[in-house]
Amino acid sequence: MSTTVLTARGRTTVPKEVRRQLRLRSGSRLDWRIEPDGTVRVISEPLRVSDVCGFLAAKPRAKAKLSLAEMDEAIARSAGGRRS
Repeated sequence: MSTTVLTARGRTTVPKEVRRQLRLRSGSRLDWRIEPDGTVRVISEPLRVSDVCGFLAAKPRAKAKLSLAEMDEAIARSAGGRRS
């Protein structure tokens, strides 16, 4: 288990190991839920299409055609390796 400190502004750092296991990146959304027993549950929200919109356009390739496998790989990378 990791322990973090809450700042005066209500911020904390998600430990590196947690970010790695959940494949969290800058901009990842976290849903905070308080259970009836007082336990806090933090849930990583799945990415929406709008979260990755334009990802491939930001890295243009000189007239290269991508295979479906390459497209799937790029989408998986931008979504942190998550697949439905």
